[in-house]
Amino acid sequence: MFDKFTYPPFRNLLGVLRSLLCICDLSKIFDSEVDELGNTNGIHGSIRLTSEECQLFMMRLEDDAMIFFIKQIREGIDPAVTRDIFSYFCSNNYPFFEELVTQLCHAASNYHLETIKPYLEHIFYLCLMGDSLLHKRVQFAVQKVLKVSL
Repeated sequence: MFDKFTYPPFRNLLGVLRSLLCICDLSKIFDSEVDELGNTNGIHGSIRLTSEECQLFMMRLEDDAMIFFIKQIREGIDPAVTRDIFSYFCSNNYPFFEELVTQLCHAASNYHLETIKPYLEHIFYLCLMGDSLLHKRVQFAVQKVLKVSL
């Protein structure tokens, strides 16, 4: 029988989730015009998340932390897959990048120096994304990380 304190193998599940998310159209994730029933435009079309699915990713705790994103780092399940998911959500989406970096810095500020490394590493990798927002991302991230260090 399973020990009630042993987690199921989330590493594989997170990898599958990454694969599925990478074929989804996330361009309307912050818009109110997200299709209620989703959208599949044939074999070559992208899939849109429903508003309920978007809400699952954006669900927050009482302290305003985005559960899905912060828990991936805190649990350290698979940093490479986590980076891919974060990058996909932030690609050409500066408002979400700002929100995620703010969340990561807030989470990092609540921990000791030894445990903030994964949060800062994910911010670093988000800044290296190869889209048109590189300089804007770096400026914002540097400001936020400096506030954490003070």
